[in-house]
Amino acid sequence: MAKTSVPHLCGGILYCLLLEARKPGKKARDKLHGGTDGLAAPNVFAGLIHVVTGEDESLYKTSTLEKCASDYKKCQTSTGYYVPFTKPGTASAFNSAIKRKDPDLLRRMSGFIDKYLNVAKCEWLVRTIIETIQGDEEIENSAEFAVDYDCYIQKHDLHTVRNVALYPFMLSVLQYVLLHSPDAESGRPTFEAWYTQSSPRAEWKLNRTDLGDTIAPINLTTDIPTAAATAPTPQSAVSAALPDPSEEISSADTRSDRQVITDHMAKSLSSVLTVLEAHKPPTIDAEKLAKPLLHFAAAVEAQEHQMAEDIRKNEAKKKSEENAQGASSVPTDEAAESETDAAQKPAATVVHQTIVNQYGDHPVHIDHVENLKL
Repeated sequence: MAKTSVPHLCGGILYCLLLEARKPGKKARDKLHGGTDGLAAPNVFAGLIHVVTGEDESLYKTSTLEKCASDYKKCQTSTGYYVPFTKPGTASAFNSAIKRKDPDLLRRMSGFIDKYLNVAKCEWLVRTIIETIQGDEEIENSAEFAVDYDCYIQKHDLHTVRNVALYPFMLSVLQYVLLHSPDAESGRPTFEAWYTQSSPRAEWKLNRTDLGDTIAPINLTTDIPTAAATAPTPQSAVSAALPDPSEEISSADTRSDRQVITDHMAKSLSSVLTVLEAHKPPTIDAEKLAKPLLHFAAAVEAQEHQMAEDIRKNEAKKKSEENAQGASSVPTDEAAESETDAAQKPAATVVHQTIVNQYGDHPVHIDHVENLKL
C-alpha cells in the first residue's frame, strides 16, 4: 500500500536521488567515438545492487536490468529478478554485515560513490536525504543514522549536524531503507510531487530546485579509517599492554630512512668485500659492480621508508635479544655469595714428599708419599 505522506524515503526515492547526484555523462557525439560512459541509470542500479549484495553486476542481462531499473526509478514496481532489495534474506545479510563492521561493505560503498557520483553534488545529496528523513512521518524520531564511523544521531537531531562522514552515513541510510522501506511503490506520491514529464513518453525530470535547502551546509569527509584505528582484538590488546623495546629504540633513532638503508647495505657488503679481498681478483670493473647496485637502489626507492622501518625493527630486536642474554649472564645474589665463600676458602694443596734412604754415599728413593693439606 502506497504511503500518503510526502516526502517519504524508500528504495525507489533513494535511487532517484542517487541518479540526481551522478557524475556528468559524455555528450552523445562523444559516446559515438568512445562508447558508453557507464553512468546510465541501469549502470547505477547495478552498482547499487553490488553494494547491497556484493554480486558482480557485469553478469546481469542488460535488457532485463534496464526494465527493472526504469520501474524502480519511477516508483512503479519492485518486482523482478534484478530487484533484490525487497528480499528478506538480502536485508538480513546486509544488516548483519553492518553490525559486524564488515570492511568489504565500506569498500563497496566507497567504490560506488567514486565510480558513479559527483563529489560536488554529494553535499546536496546528504542534505536532501536528511531533509527527507526529517519530513517522513513514517520514520520514528528515535531512528539513528551514522554521521561518523562510530557516531549515530537520532532523526530529530540530524538537522544540527555540520560534519558528516559520507561513507558510513550512506551505509546507514541504505540499512534503514532495506529494513523498513525497500520497495519503490510507497514512494510514488513523493515521486509525482518531485518529478514531471513534458509528454507521456518523455523522460521524468526533477522539478524541485529547493530540495535540501532547509538543511544548513555540511562539511563532508571521505576518509577511511586505517587498521590502526580499529578496536584491537583480545590478543592485540594484551600485546599492546606490553612495551615493545624495538619501538622505543626505533623512536630514538634519529637517522634518516636513506641513512639507515645505507648503513645496512654497508654492513651487508662488507662480507662481500672480504671475500673479494681474499680471492684478490686481478682487476675489478667498477662500472659493472655499480650497475646492479644502481638498479637495486632504483627499485627500492619507492619503498624506502618501509625498508628503513624494517631494518630499524630488526636492529632493535637484535639489540634487545643481546641485552636479554647479557642480563641472564649476570650472577644472582646466591651465586655471588657462593663465589665469595669459595674465594675466601684456602685452596687445597697436594705436597709430594719423597722418603730417601741413605745407603752409604748413594741415596736410594724408597717411596713417594702424598700429604694432603686441606
